[in-house]
Amino acid sequence: MQSHTIKVTTYAIQFIPVAIGLAIIMTLLALIGFEAVKKATKLFIPILVIGQGIILYLFLTEGADSLTTPNQDQEPFSIGTFLFYSSLVFVQYISGVSASSDITCYSKSDRHGFWGLYSGNVVGFMMTALLGGLSASLFKDLNPFVAASQLTDSSLLLLVITACAMVSMISINLSNAYTGGYSLLNALPSLSRIQSALLFSIVGIILSSFPQLVYNAQEYISYLGILIIPISAIVVADYLVIRRGRISESALVRLASGGANFNRESLYVLVFGMVVYLVIPNGWSPGFSCFIMTSIINVISKIKSRMEEQNPIQKLG
Repeated sequence: MQSHTIKVTTYAIQFIPVAIGLAIIMTLLALIGFEAVKKATKLFIPILVIGQGIILYLFLTEGADSLTTPNQDQEPFSIGTFLFYSSLVFVQYISGVSASSDITCYSKSDRHGFWGLYSGNVVGFMMTALLGGLSASLFKDLNPFVAASQLTDSSLLLLVITACAMVSMISINLSNAYTGGYSLLNALPSLSRIQSALLFSIVGIILSSFPQLVYNAQEYISYLGILIIPISAIVVADYLVIRRGRISESALVRLASGGANFNRESLYVLVFGMVVYLVIPNGWSPGFSCFIMTSIINVISKIKSRMEEQNPIQKLG
């Protein structure tokens, strides 16, 4: 069983018990509901801000010479590599569009929900990119928390960094568990919210026991993009372009009553998007390219379908 040593205590701890323990905490909070998620997030934000501020300070002070001195081992910039890894990030986070409604439904207004979700994601992603990029380029470590812990011997700073790492993992995956449970509930409406959240969390706890999933994340994320990117493109294009940001009350009533028909047209577009994702070379950013192409095809398909409904062809017999 894999173990790691926490520098502040010098004790070795086992990976799996820690992973399962944190997963159980996230599960309990997700099961309680949105109020628990909201209160936990408010409690975590100060710790995250202080911890990330300390990490950034350590990176800039300890790595200041590396920032101005060219690194002989550094590979030259490649637009293909940049687009490929940008595409992986896009694949990882674009799936949030299907869960955004589960969070924004608690907002005071449409504008409140939009700007809250948008600003929170922009600030969070920028800080993640900044710390991750500095950690990788200056200290050759993909984990900024680990890199920062090697730059100081202060017990206080190490405690804050460790707390920030734990809170960060709980906060991120708590949101995933909560919205993921709702997504599963949408797919399996026969379940209750508690049952869907519990089922989703149990699967997550089991998967968290396999570090190989983290080590090979690039490969798995790429595979997930085959399905996630086309689905997200269809959802975004349909809501923003076809429905113009509004869903009619009649459509909601029909959906709630189980009267919605099988969307064969979107299924065809989904298959098209999956094929596009598979055939596009990595250097051409398959995530971005597939999303754009699938969105365009979906819009054209829906517009064409509406035109045919409005102008039916009368067959002469």
